[in-house]
Amino acid sequence: TAQARLDEAQGRRAAADQVSRVAADISRLTGRVGVARDRQQVARADWLDLRERRLLGIAAELAGQLRAGVGCLVCGSPVHPRPAAASQLQVTADQETAALERSQACDDEHARLMDLAACRRVELATAASRAAGLDVCEAQVLVTRAARQLDAAGRAHTECESLTQQISRLDVRRLEVEKDVIALDAGCALMRERWLHDLAEVDRMRSVLSRELGPGVRVDHTLANGRVALAAAIELSDAVHERARREVTLAEVRSELLRGLASTDFVDVEAVRTAAMADVDIAAAEALNRSYDADVRDATRLVDDPVLAAAAALPEADLEELQSRVAEFDEQRMSARTAAERLAARRDRLDVLVGKLDEAIARWRPLVDRRDLAAAVAALCAGTAADNLTKTKLSHYVLAVRLEQVVAAANLRLAGICGGRYQLGHSMDRSVGDSRGGLGLLVLDNYSGRRRDPATLSGGETFYVSLALALGLADLVRDEVGGAELSTLFVDEGFGSLDSETLDEVMDEIDSLRSGGRCVGLVSHLSELRLRIPVQLQVNATRRGSAIHAR
Repeated sequence: TAQARLDEAQGRRAAADQVSRVAADISRLTGRVGVARDRQQVARADWLDLRERRLLGIAAELAGQLRAGVGCLVCGSPVHPRPAAASQLQVTADQETAALERSQACDDEHARLMDLAACRRVELATAASRAAGLDVCEAQVLVTRAARQLDAAGRAHTECESLTQQISRLDVRRLEVEKDVIALDAGCALMRERWLHDLAEVDRMRSVLSRELGPGVRVDHTLANGRVALAAAIELSDAVHERARREVTLAEVRSELLRGLASTDFVDVEAVRTAAMADVDIAAAEALNRSYDADVRDATRLVDDPVLAAAAALPEADLEELQSRVAEFDEQRMSARTAAERLAARRDRLDVLVGKLDEAIARWRPLVDRRDLAAAVAALCAGTAADNLTKTKLSHYVLAVRLEQVVAAANLRLAGICGGRYQLGHSMDRSVGDSRGGLGLLVLDNYSGRRRDPATLSGGETFYVSLALALGLADLVRDEVGGAELSTLFVDEGFGSLDSETLDEVMDEIDSLRSGGRCVGLVSHLSELRLRIPVQLQVNATRRGSAIHAR
């Protein structure tokens, strides 16, 4: 993760700082070691000079210890005819002891500085390994870059959470819209059912009218014709009443006219009209009479029509109810249209929200892919990923590679010790104390051709296998630190578990190390080693403490 990369970068920067500080310390210690070496050489030269001078003048010193009648410590004679005379340059034992103490103090100071420098070099190697070859500036750049990546990852995580919340809200809104759509669909279905029911009712009423009117009569046309005939009949009735009224008036006028004609020379009304009206007026009046007679005949024919007679016999239609039903249908149609428009608006809004959701998912998907990749890499490094079949951590894998190099170097040493019988091998399987695998060892027995667990080796075999591993590690360290030798090697115990032949092979390998310029110290109580080691420090335990003797 970004935090892990930042922590790693900060660790490498701290290691780079430590490398810089330790390198400066080593530089100063190197100067101090040089000064201490010079002092050591001067002090040792002074001590050796004083010792040589004391040995040259030891006769005078012994002469100073002679007493009359007491045997000489050298020849045993109680007579001392010519004792040696002391010179002015005679060195005393106290002077030699003081010079020896100064030399030992310089040796101790030089050894202390050498140990301190060695510790600093180990610390430098460790810090350099953690810094991975970076200096302070490069490590700071890496830390800055990791901090920026962590900040970017934090912002991406925040944006991802915001998008996730927005997606959740959009999902809730989408569900609400879907519920509204379902409810509107149900309402439309209900209105359609009511509309179909009303249509069925109209069809039923039309069927009833058709049955009552008889076959061959179309209800719609019959009703329309009935309405026209009814209107014509009403108009005809009004005309008949108007005619009757006018006939009464005409009779009255005619009676009055006849009473008036009685006093004139005209025989009748026609004679008067003929005498009074012009030809044009007479023609117009005749045309009007003919038109009136035609209207009367048409009205009489309509009144006598059997269809109109059957329609007149039907009960009067409830026009108000039909108009209310039509108004109700119009209202339902308007409601359905409004609902459809509202659904269309919601559908458009839903399309917009779906588009935004797709855009949010498109922005969110790369972040999820990056998160999954980082999690997969972290799991792989931690040894918990399914792809990591051996469940080996990255740190164990690095150590396993280093161990494999150590094993390769150790096999070169082991071949000379055991005569080529055993060969070490590296195993990725788990072993004792290795919870994640990668640090296991196997021993190939070339005599039997079998692979053995190191736990099955005998004490002596375990000793020289361990010695070979230590020597291989020393060779690897020498190769990686630029040829700097681990010049001193101590081997403590384990020789008693070796048989004589194996002991000879081990000692031959140690002699080859010593002849190569290394100082090898063996800590053992075996008497056989006393015969093979020329320089020895014997430690004897007494009541007054341990005593060390060099031989």
